[in-house]
Amino acid sequence: MRRFLLIANSSLLVAASVAFVTLATTAHAQTITTFDPANSTSTVPQAINIFGQVTGYYTDGTGGHGFVRQRNGQITKFDITQGNPGGPVFAQDINPSGQIVGYFFSEITTRGFLRQPDGSIIILSAPTTTSNTPFAATAEPAPRQDCLLDNLLPVAINALGQITGSYGNGRCIGFLRQPNGASIGFEVPPQLGPGIPFTVPEAINIFGQITGYYSDANGRRGFLRKPSGTIIRFDVPNSTGTTPQAINFFGQVAGNYQDTNFVEHAFLRQPDGAMTTFDPSGSVGTHATAINLEGQITGYFTTADGKYHGFLRKRNGNIEIFEAPGANNGIFPRDINDVGQIVGYYQDPNFVLHGFLRSER
Repeated sequence: MRRFLLIANSSLLVAASVAFVTLATTAHAQTITTFDPANSTSTVPQAINIFGQVTGYYTDGTGGHGFVRQRNGQITKFDITQGNPGGPVFAQDINPSGQIVGYFFSEITTRGFLRQPDGSIIILSAPTTTSNTPFAATAEPAPRQDCLLDNLLPVAINALGQITGSYGNGRCIGFLRQPNGASIGFEVPPQLGPGIPFTVPEAINIFGQITGYYSDANGRRGFLRKPSGTIIRFDVPNSTGTTPQAINFFGQVAGNYQDTNFVEHAFLRQPDGAMTTFDPSGSVGTHATAINLEGQITGYFTTADGKYHGFLRKRNGNIEIFEAPGANNGIFPRDINDVGQIVGYYQDPNFVLHGFLRSER
């Protein structure tokens, strides 16, 4: 029965997504809307769902808060009161149901939360078991990149309510939490000799495929964890570091890699493992942050003058560059939904961060 429900829910989501995408791709002009919660001194949107709901976090004179912005522009702030009176909240992702995941500081540690559509909060616990599974493919040496995130840090939730992220003290272990609360940890087995390994999930699709990066004694590289638990290692050819950031319905993965000169570029990995690398014209450093069902990729890039610009890479490989009004010091797209709406933040001339929503019309 559960498998049938998964297939049924997936089919409905795809049908809705395709309908939305068809509508969105008939238009070419863009509208960029800027926004801030009331009294915000720094607004950092992180994710947008297919219905245009946005989540992220902001600061004001009283501290740091999570927020959810409705399609009509209404913004609701939220805080975690269980073990975190007045502490900062960092909302990270939102699914089509309006469930939000993220983390908050409790004393000197971080803890995870799940916010339900009705506003109720569930505090998440770290898994009690870890499962290492078979893996495939090989990885090339790269400079070591340690995981800087300790304790429980949920970062992504899919349409079924599965949550992924990392946990641990000084060592990151990946986890997958099911909608019923069952949770298990997982690690990419070390391959290149002794060292402290780190497994850091970044994204999950509706089928439970998880992508992210791991580090061993010689560097950082990408992984794809299948629903069966099997883990596939991968690297962009000739790279010195691979950092997947996003995965879509079809299993396409987008992210960044570092070349032998330690310059960042973007990549797209197909389900069969084929790799495409790309950069907007004039880029001296490219960061892909999200990919939608249609295969559109968004992110930001740096030019030689040190400024950051937004980009949208179409399915055919064409790249559009965009800015936000008043983004004197840079724009940073964070997510794209299946309608092609892009959300992120930009920096004004006074170095204050504000949210933006880019829509095609």
